[in-house]
Amino acid sequence: MILPGASIVQMAWVVDDLEAAAERLSHALQCGPFLMNRHIQLTDPHHRGRPQRTDFSLALAQAGDVQIELVQQHDDTPSVYRDAFPDGPPDGMAFHHVAVIVADVALETARYNALGFATGSSGRFGDVDFTYVDTRGAGGFMVEVLPDSDTINRFFGAVRRAAEEWDGQTAWREM
Repeated sequence: MILPGASIVQMAWVVDDLEAAAERLSHALQCGPFLMNRHIQLTDPHHRGRPQRTDFSLALAQAGDVQIELVQQHDDTPSVYRDAFPDGPPDGMAFHHVAVIVADVALETARYNALGFATGSSGRFGDVDFTYVDTRGAGGFMVEVLPDSDTINRFFGAVRRAAEEWDGQTAWREM
């Protein structure tokens, strides 16, 4: 399900309480700190091809070579998170997607679409275009497609640096 030339760089869970989930995973995985990024504002967000804004927040931490992302949706608007968990995540936390970094987001998304996987959402965060491809029918989770860009590399690098400087105790902090 991960197409040739792409590697998984992130694993993500949908949660109902960002801080509590960060505390749980920081303790269980011995990773941190989770960097909180609240009420994300996207440019040109779409869900299933239609314009759609969703109020959500993220927490990111590095666990070895894989980034861990936690996502909390604050409203009931249609989204890839509600597609998977209409009533919110069972038991407060559920696996949702992996992320890959690729040279060309549009080309990679088209390759997934040609295999029969629909684009669940798309948009832009700063100068970063992204898509979520709905691969749940093949693996039970979605794939987020991100560009190999300076912005993404700086952003992921900041999460990695925070992990390298982690005091081993602080589960989370604001970004």
